[in-house]
Amino acid sequence: MDNAATRPLTSSRLTSMVAALVTAMISASAVHAADTATLPLKATRFVSIGLAGSDAVSIATDRCVRRLQERATGALTACQLAVRRAQDVSLDPLATPAPARRDYAYALGNLAIAQWIAGDAKAAQATTLLALQHSPDERTLVSNLAVLEARNLSGTTTVSAVK
Repeated sequence: MDNAATRPLTSSRLTSMVAALVTAMISASAVHAADTATLPLKATRFVSIGLAGSDAVSIATDRCVRRLQERATGALTACQLAVRRAQDVSLDPLATPAPARRDYAYALGNLAIAQWIAGDAKAAQATTLLALQHSPDERTLVSNLAVLEARNLSGTTTVSAVK
């Protein structure tokens, strides 16, 4: 089955991703000029395996997102744990490849938000780019990268609401 998560990253797909990113950045920059608070970073909750919220990845991700929304001091640690759990599942030979890669990308996207909140904008961008390598067509990740780029271009250091 050929889908976006299983196809290799080709130059045409990379060009499409860059074009989408530039478009999103321009859009985000225009909105950012009007009001920084209207550009929230978006955290992602998901259920990857088993019953709703019953597996280790879902539990760790839920904790990460809750801490992000609360701006809790343990958000970075919680999100790092979620990334490790999602990475373990993505490397499991019995896991379904596309959903496992997507879940890993979401966990990385959430970690990027925690890095931004912790004041490490460069790490947040690098982590978001890594997430996009695992799930290049994920709109939330593309949107978050555009927001991070727009904030870095404008020199904004405040963090708006996490959805």
